[in-house]
Amino acid sequence: IVLNQPFGSFIPLLSYTSSSIISPSYHSNTTYVNLNDRLIGTGPFIFKSLTIPIEVRLEKNYDYWGNNPYLYTIFFVIIPNPITRSQAMLAGDVNMIFDADLDFLDEFNNTRYIHIEEMGPDLNYWYMAFDTYRINVTWREVISKAYNYSYIIEEIQGGNAVRGPPAVPSGIPGHNSSVTVAQYNIPEARMIMQSMGFGIGWDVGSQVGDIFTPGAHETNWSNARFFSDTFGYALDVNYLNGNGINRDLNDLLFSDLEKIGIDTNETTRDETEFLNDGKNGLLRV
Repeated sequence: IVLNQPFGSFIPLLSYTSSSIISPSYHSNTTYVNLNDRLIGTGPFIFKSLTIPIEVRLEKNYDYWGNNPYLYTIFFVIIPNPITRSQAMLAGDVNMIFDADLDFLDEFNNTRYIHIEEMGPDLNYWYMAFDTYRINVTWREVISKAYNYSYIIEEIQGGNAVRGPPAVPSGIPGHNSSVTVAQYNIPEARMIMQSMGFGIGWDVGSQVGDIFTPGAHETNWSNARFFSDTFGYALDVNYLNGNGINRDLNDLLFSDLEKIGIDTNETTRDETEFLNDGKNGLLRV
């Protein structure tokens, strides 16, 4: 592989999931892999079947080049909800889980047959992506200011996250240290809405830190449909089917945007639909 310029992250990126090597004689480089089809690999187990949304089944590869696998069959049970996943572990329905619900840790520690392996800090970026062709910078600013980031960190992520200013970390191409992140502030978001001609004369309320105090026209704000009034349709937000954090983030977004009069709609997609619609310009947020 020859690069046109030095790129320090290239070697680590080769170990990322999206960098998996696929046989060119088996699969086209212009279409998605069909997981219900026969897959080619060199690992200790062979892909047997995918039953959506229940399980993935792997069987022992007797021709594996390395040490003979100990297990004959592995089932990856699909349990998107971390609470249900943790309950399944306690009930003995599964032998191993990742991303347990943190509220179950004490019970896991007090259960003789469960061993907890703490993986340490991890790097996962969650960010809001906009259709910048249709949603201009003013709309993007007002939406960003209406989102309660502290709630995401403390409640949705259980205190195991931090803000990531800016979106592109230092050392990665595209990093811009002058970029600042939006701060949650409902009155400021409402004043931007008023600068666009919406809710003029309505009380915007007040806020200290993350504590918002409602004003005299809360019903007006929550009943407004300013996005539909402007574009002819509600702000469409993607939901990746089965993703528990995506579910929580969307619910918070809908609640927060209602406070500034932005009406919303949710479209549920699986991963293939998400990729196809993104490629075809059908995603909004």
